[in-house]
Amino acid sequence: WAPLLAILVGRGLVPVSLCFAELGSRVHETGGPYLYARHAFGAPVGFLVGWLLWITRIVSHASVLVVLINIVVELDFIPLPPTVISALIASAVTGTLWYTNYRGAQMGVGLLFLLSVLKFAPLLVLLFIGFPLLLGGDSFEALTFQGDVTWAETGILIAFGLAGFEMLTIVGGEAKNPQKNVP
Repeated sequence: WAPLLAILVGRGLVPVSLCFAELGSRVHETGGPYLYARHAFGAPVGFLVGWLLWITRIVSHASVLVVLINIVVELDFIPLPPTVISALIASAVTGTLWYTNYRGAQMGVGLLFLLSVLKFAPLLVLLFIGFPLLLGGDSFEALTFQGDVTWAETGILIAFGLAGFEMLTIVGGEAKNPQKNVP
């Protein structure tokens, strides 16, 4: 049922992404959700949205790092203590993001494209390799998750994977033609 849930969650995010596209075409400043909330509801709400956006970016970055570190440690192919692996991975990923931000928008767009490809590559592999195998009647028992996962937990994980479109609107004011390029 997970593929069906992925389609439903993706379909549920379409109106949200269309709202961001519409707002991005109307506002010519940098700020994204903070700016939209400030214009619609006033400075206090804009301030709150700005802080919440900043906090969720930090928590999101940390959670992705934790998952990445856990996977690398679990694979056990690096002969170092887990704390050293954790420090190296966290420093490398965070340092790469910092350096890319420091170098400017062109390098940032290139990294964003690469990360987008890496984000969707497993989904494409699953679609083009896994789905035909499933239709062929092959068993996937060895690949299935063994545990109690609710629909809500799965939906949140899928939404997390599909989110990120709102980040483009934060730098929308820096685009040459925000009315055309942001949407």
